[in-house]
Amino acid sequence: MARTRAVVYGLSTEGYSVACRMALAGGDVSVIDEATPSAIPITPEIATRYPTVASLSEDEPILHMTAVDKTIAAADYLFFAPQMRKGSQDTKTEMSSKFKDTASMMSSGSSFVYCAPTGIGGNNENVSLLEHVSGHEAGKTVSYLYCPLGEAGRLPDEIGTYAAKPDARLGRLLATKRGTPAQVPLGAAERFYAVGVISRFARMCGMIEVCRSVTDAETREALSTDEIRSLYLHDMMGEMHDLRALSSSFEGAGTLAYLVNSGIKGVEGYIKRLTGEVRATLKRRELKAARTRVSIAWTHDKHEMRGERMEARQHLVTRLRDYIGDVGMIEDSAPDMFDSDKTLIIIACSERDTKPPKSDVETIVIRANPLFGPP
Repeated sequence: MARTRAVVYGLSTEGYSVACRMALAGGDVSVIDEATPSAIPITPEIATRYPTVASLSEDEPILHMTAVDKTIAAADYLFFAPQMRKGSQDTKTEMSSKFKDTASMMSSGSSFVYCAPTGIGGNNENVSLLEHVSGHEAGKTVSYLYCPLGEAGRLPDEIGTYAAKPDARLGRLLATKRGTPAQVPLGAAERFYAVGVISRFARMCGMIEVCRSVTDAETREALSTDEIRSLYLHDMMGEMHDLRALSSSFEGAGTLAYLVNSGIKGVEGYIKRLTGEVRATLKRRELKAARTRVSIAWTHDKHEMRGERMEARQHLVTRLRDYIGDVGMIEDSAPDMFDSDKTLIIIACSERDTKPPKSDVETIVIRANPLFGPP
């Protein structure tokens, strides 16, 4: 029996994770690097030796590369998992352009698997676009599936399909120890995923808002549970793209629109509150802005599909520069480059960033969690 041929468009963390999973499951798999562009075959040996995009990039092994058009034309499955880097306003245009470029190369009998999150009804637009640019009819000459990938390539519990019956071959390719994702109609998959995203942000924003007005030490200590203590801005921004995609699905002032928009406003409000905490720290410590440097410590995966964290990092820098001139990223400055005449304030935006670098400079660490408290 011929091996199933799959190609993943996008050398993102999520896309590469799926490619490695399918290669280890026996598929004939390639990943398209958008920056080159070229198709890189992913063998079981490559998947085992380089389990992440970072490890593949660091070692830079010499890999055989093939033409993108021929690789897509020969594929049974085309997984669409590109990096989104244009900012929230231009993401839809960017994705549409990449979608058209890849779908136009598909052959009859193949399947398009959309791996980025959409709003409710977003896949109907994708199916129409697929038919328009490929010249094929969805559900007959080509198939369309919706498989929104979570962080690090986490598979959803449900995959949406335009076909009348489940695709058993795809199920075998994506099987995990937990089993195989259920295949359901597109509309059901969109709503299952929406429930997960909205529920996550509702709980998270609840914790943020509950902690907003805490001022006394006793209450702060009692609220400092593992769940609240480990929630950082890094976690708040995870899947923010997904929530924004849902916000465009609802019109008017219905309950769902309220829940989605409250989640977005809750995280945006936290960023505003975080910058206010920096100003309050200067006031409490009687520090002058001109004699203070603020460094943002935010370890993130530069290969991840969603670009919201990178956008938020830059937004935070811009807000802080409104009243402190010396603001930058901690990774851009070695400890011996810190100005000894300035107090260093480090904003730790993820749990792994709470330990400050060794330096002789006076250092204050502000933890970007709901209580701004200890890890």
